[in-house]
Amino acid sequence: MTCQRLQSPPLTFPGPTALATWTNPEGGFFLWVTFNNAIDTSKLFEVAVAQGVAFIPGRAFSVSGSFGNALRLCCASQTPERIEVGHARLATVLKEL
Repeated sequence: MTCQRLQSPPLTFPGPTALATWTNPEGGFFLWVTFNNAIDTSKLFEVAVAQGVAFIPGRAFSVSGSFGNALRLCCASQTPERIEVGHARLATVLKEL
């Protein structure tokens, strides 16, 4: 499964244009999501894992600690249905912050 093969819009975050932007890859296995600066994805990760969804916080991709408001989602290891469930869970976590 590649990110481009998802049939429906992959993200169901609340108010995505105000809250986040994301890549629209033509292939590959990952989506890069950038939230507004109020979202710290390292803190978001802790809450999201408790709800059964995981991602890689953006700081993992920076030697200088940048990208604290970004994350990488994987599209490779789950079915489209499970990906949608994960995104819905992440959206719920975001609403609670």
